[in-house]
Amino acid sequence: MVSYGATQKDKQNAVLCHPAIFHPMPSIAYRLARVAAGDGVAAVSLYSVSPHDLVAGHALLRAVNGDIWNEKGEPVRYASPQAFSRGLNFCFGGAQAACMELLGRPWDSLKGSGVVP
Repeated sequence: MVSYGATQKDKQNAVLCHPAIFHPMPSIAYRLARVAAGDGVAAVSLYSVSPHDLVAGHALLRAVNGDIWNEKGEPVRYASPQAFSRGLNFCFGGAQAACMELLGRPWDSLKGSGVVP
């Protein structure tokens, strides 16, 4: 699941998400909740997000053995006020295998035109 802006670069998003089908929708919080509910395997945000936007979806993912990783492949954690207030450039939430696969793909290639999917 990717942001609704992905519709503006549908061919590129289709390639980046292959063999899965990309599903554009608003709100990373909503995407994470849908993944936790089993409606998808992973949610991607290529837009800078605050941990405040992630915590509820993260809790739901953790309850079903999922997680969220940042653009470096590090799991997102909230161990301190500083960690909680630090934004993320990209995030990938859902099943670990799917997120690790997606993390290795060239998502930066979508940011060239000013449209952030």
